Amino acid sequence: MPAHTTAAVVADLIVAVIDEVDARRARFAEAAQAARHAMWHAFAARYPEVTTGDLAPGADHAFVRECDKVLAGWLDDNWPPARTAPQHLAATDVADRGDDRPPR
Repeated sequence: MPAHTTAAVVADLIVAVIDEVDARRARFAEAAQAARHAMWHAFAARYPEVTTGDLAPGADHAFVRECDKVLAGWLDDNWPPARTAPQHLAATDVADRGDDRPPR
């Protein structure tokens, strides 16, 4: 840890990372569920004679797992590489962040 880093700065960074991970997981779960719902809707629309949408309990667990793998892979391959620091951390003074690089 750099000499000027405080426990509060480290704690803020940890909290910010955890918050971002939680938000991304929630966003992914919602998007994946919406995608599966849209897929089932499109599939069922091609079979209008089928009047129920029941599956055996647990029958879609493997599908959900594999679908999540495909969607996560797509995100990994296509997510823009640019990342930005949370605003309250980016605004922190350089010395407060423990950044020991010389000023530019």
